[in-house]
Amino acid sequence: MNLDYYAIGLSVGVVFAVLLCAILRLVQKRKDGNCQKEEYDERQIIARGVAYRNGMFAMFIYNAIYAVLDLSEIVWCETFVGLSIGVMVGAAVYSITAIRRDSL
Repeated sequence: MNLDYYAIGLSVGVVFAVLLCAILRLVQKRKDGNCQKEEYDERQIIARGVAYRNGMFAMFIYNAIYAVLDLSEIVWCETFVGLSIGVMVGAAVYSITAIRRDSL
């Protein structure tokens, strides 16, 4: 019986969070009004492309190393955690590269 109440509470919490995010997004859109979209020059667009490429390759390399370790049955963390770290590595490399090249 407690599991049912837990599931109902979890569902209500998720629905409430989604509604809250939607309301906050609408408020922000109305507050911003008709502001212009940011324009990037050619140098910044190229730098963002380089940052995307570096982040993608960092994620590929990390996941390849993780796959080799997993195939050789070396378990240093759970699968979900290991793959999530790969995504974070890619995002970190992208962010660092974009900041260093002044493309954000």
